[in-house]
Amino acid sequence: MSAFAEKNIRSALEIFNNMSERFTWKNRDSRYVLMDDQTAQLCGFESSDISFEGITDFDLKCDSSEYANEFRKADMLVIRKKQEISGMSFCRYKDSEWRLLIGRSSPFFGENGDVIGVKTITIDVTDCIMMRGFYSLFLAENKLLESGQDNGNQVFCIFKNHYEDFGLTNRQSEVLFLIVRGYTAKEIARIIKIDFRTVQNHTAEIKARMGCVNRSEVISKVLDSGLGNIVPKSLLSLSHHSAYVKKY
Repeated sequence: MSAFAEKNIRSALEIFNNMSERFTWKNRDSRYVLMDDQTAQLCGFESSDISFEGITDFDLKCDSSEYANEFRKADMLVIRKKQEISGMSFCRYKDSEWRLLIGRSSPFFGENGDVIGVKTITIDVTDCIMMRGFYSLFLAENKLLESGQDNGNQVFCIFKNHYEDFGLTNRQSEVLFLIVRGYTAKEIARIIKIDFRTVQNHTAEIKARMGCVNRSEVISKVLDSGLGNIVPKSLLSLSHHSAYVKKY
């Protein structure tokens, strides 16, 4: 790293360490360039005043490193689409401390307009009761998806308007999200407050657009496409939270 670049990074750190939000910056290879003091300490490092050159999410000194592949996929989505995305993580950090974080990742552009990295700003909402209620949905999800990956109920998800990869509408995306999590047509109708037959019609259209013949194929295709952690933004409405949670 050049002296000029290192000076700029240290100047940036002085600013970020005085912010209430937490900040990280990665290059195009998902390698950290810098992170603020709070984030560095949360991830198991002594402080931000060290070189993060070459460090990836696999190298974090906490259990959130188990989601390194998912974090990288999110970075690549930002770089490929050149668009901002938002998401949520509920992971174990330093000393196995659970933290619920809401983040916003956006492309970092160079002088020629190319994306040279990803910057992410997060806030800690661990003590927000409503957000913890939303997390209970994902506890159910871990039981339903049976992916074989045991992350100790850690969660990482991305909020998007719809499953654009399958050409679905916002409403169809809501139905698909709940199908993947094992909800029946009657339960889906109750949760998103639409007619049972409308859910059936949406389900039929989802199968047709995805080239699937049954719900099992739909679920497999979503998971095989790496889209199991997509959450339609419209489902973040507070009015839905209590309706999501199944009793186990």
